Amino acid sequence: MESTKQLQHQQQQCFSQSLETQRQDRVRVLSKLISLAMGDAETHKVVLHCAGVWMQQQGLTSESSLRLARLLVTEHITLVAQEEPDKIPPGVSPDIPEASPVFACNLMTAISELYFNSDGE
Repeated sequence: MESTKQLQHQQQQCFSQSLETQRQDRVRVLSKLISLAMGDAETHKVVLHCAGVWMQQQGLTSESSLRLARLLVTEHITLVAQEEPDKIPPGVSPDIPEASPVFACNLMTAISELYFNSDGE
C-alpha cells in the first residue's frame, strides 16, 4: 500500500516536471516566431498583435510573459543590435509600435519588469 502511494507521488512529480518543460519549450518556440515577426513588423503585424494579446492574458508579470520578454531581448534584440550598431533603436524595428501597439506596450512593460526586478545581472 505504501509503495503504491510512493509510486503515485513519483509519477505526479514526473508529470508536473514534464508540464513545466513543455511550457518552457512552447515559450521558446513562440519567441522564435515573434523574433521573425519583429524583423518585418508591418508584414507580420497580426502575429505581433496576437503575441501582445497572449502576454496580456497571461499577465505581464507572469512567468511566461517574463520568460518570453527575456528570450526576445537575449535572442533577438541583443543579436540584431550587434549586427546593426548604427540603427536607432538598436535591434528593434521602428515599425513595431505602429504595427502593433498592444505588443509594443506589453513587451516594454515586461522588459521594464525584468529590468527593475533583476539582481544586477
